[in-house]
Amino acid sequence: ATSASRLVALRLQQGKLQVEELSTLPLSDSFESLGEIFQMGGRFLVCIGRDHVQMFDTELGSWQTWPLPQELSMDDSNSWVK
Repeated sequence: ATSASRLVALRLQQGKLQVEELSTLPLSDSFESLGEIFQMGGRFLVCIGRDHVQMFDTELGSWQTWPLPQELSMDDSNSWVK
């Protein structure tokens, strides 16, 4: 299932705040788990989820995803990583 979280750009234009939706995060736990988005190199936005990392390319408007190692969930804790 896709996420309910939206990636938006905020711009101040003629004294008014403009909100533009860029994309919907493709995987449901991408942003909801951590609540942080990191900028990399001025072009990429990175979200870390429970079992994957997602990266948005602001120039191409596309997403890439990578799974986190399954070993992260084998630590006998109640961490959000699980």
